[in-house]
Amino acid sequence: MSAQHDQTAGSGVVVSTRFSAPEVAQLDRVASRRDLSRSAVIRAGVDLLDATDDRRRVEPEQPTRIVDQGTRDAVLTVTMEIRRIGNNVNQMARRVNGGHAGALHGLTGVVAELHGQAARLADITDGIG
Repeated sequence: MSAQHDQTAGSGVVVSTRFSAPEVAQLDRVASRRDLSRSAVIRAGVDLLDATDDRRRVEPEQPTRIVDQGTRDAVLTVTMEIRRIGNNVNQMARRVNGGHAGALHGLTGVVAELHGQAARLADITDGIG
């Protein structure tokens, strides 16, 4: 990989760089996995190397994802259901810890309900990010 020349363009500087075919394939693989542009991957690499030199931690740039209101509402509904199920589990645990072993009797149903809500959440969010 070798730098050729710099050009000013818009709000930044354009840097031309030569990559071998395997390096381009690697760059594209990383960009695809992270849902980033080639430029964003290269900038993240520079940030990471710089942070390593300074012993800082840098998170790579993440793309902005736009989620429609219907999806947000559906996720919120499922989240509230999962929270309700968690409250039920906590109540069961308190009763069991208080000596009422029979409180575990309904745990199978609660676990099945939690599994169903998790599957519903997975269906709603499939395709996001």
